[in-house]
Amino acid sequence: MESRHQATIGKMALNLKVTDVNHKRIDFSTSLLRSLIVIIPSLLIIPVQFMAYSNPDLMNLEGFWTYTKEVAETYPNLTTFNSFYSTIFIVDLIMLLADGTKQNRSLKDRIAKTLVLKT
Repeated sequence: MESRHQATIGKMALNLKVTDVNHKRIDFSTSLLRSLIVIIPSLLIIPVQFMAYSNPDLMNLEGFWTYTKEVAETYPNLTTFNSFYSTIFIVDLIMLLADGTKQNRSLKDRIAKTLVLKT
């Protein structure tokens, strides 16, 4: 959506648009690069979630916290992936909030060389 409409639905609702640093429309490859910060950790977690949902011992548990605890004990890699994803999200947010320029660029904006502008 960012390459075609210059915004996701959420950005459209907030009257924001994504451009390159020259204020031109971004192409699909730039949009994909910008999104990889979210896509890669999500793809890494799919096999572990699939194993957890395929495990009949875990599916018979009752209660969210009991299930979460057992999944963490059975698949310790899931906790590592969650920590990795959380760290990336926090770094992205810190870079956005700590940016001293008026551009307020996040980690993904810096990687893809994009800007999010108010329309």
